[in-house]
Amino acid sequence: MRAASTLRPALVLALALTGCTSARDLSPGTGEHPAGWADPTSPAFHAIWLRANLDVLTTCQTCHGENFEGGPVGVPCTSAGCHTQPGGPEFCGTCHGSTAGPLPSTGADGVVWGEAEQAGIAFRRCGRVLLGLGDPAGSEADRVSAIWRLRDLAQQEGLDPAIWRAGPALLNVYGDIGLTALPLGADGLPLPEAETETPTSDQYLVCMAERDLSALLPLLPGLALADAAA
Repeated sequence: MRAASTLRPALVLALALTGCTSARDLSPGTGEHPAGWADPTSPAFHAIWLRANLDVLTTCQTCHGENFEGGPVGVPCTSAGCHTQPGGPEFCGTCHGSTAGPLPSTGADGVVWGEAEQAGIAFRRCGRVLLGLGDPAGSEADRVSAIWRLRDLAQQEGLDPAIWRAGPALLNVYGDIGLTALPLGADGLPLPEAETETPTSDQYLVCMAERDLSALLPLLPGLALADAAA
């Protein structure tokens, strides 16, 4: 399998440029976006996709206009009570909850997409480790293949795969690709070792612990701080 990487956002932009050059009529609930794009409780929520793609809004502007007021598709990002602040989606409080600061960056180097390109994992290259930033976001049916494609990309680059803040639901899959799960606290940092059973958690660092844990541990406080500020 060949993993998609940083070329994916460019491909999306290219398709958008060819598909949104003129106004077109869309039936309610249809269009280029997947189901759940406007639902904050959905793994397909657009904020998740934007965060994984470094909050680049130019792809949105291609179809919805430079000021997000409709553009070629005639559908504004400021309708239905959404993005009503000055600047629309570019309003700083959209991400920060206040009027201060620029749009945040995850620091991601790219995104690996699953076989159906309906789920993806943002990743960073950290030394000898290709570090996924959380479980795959998107369609549940495509999440497992996204994990295997992250493993494949790591192997192609001579790196070891790892995931920071992995949830418990996919731990068996991470085990299948040879990763060990280490429980994290709410702050995203490892829990103290227990003398008896390993403590359970709702998030884990999964990695090749014997090879990579010592290199990853110093990076986690910075990742946690950046995540909290985003």
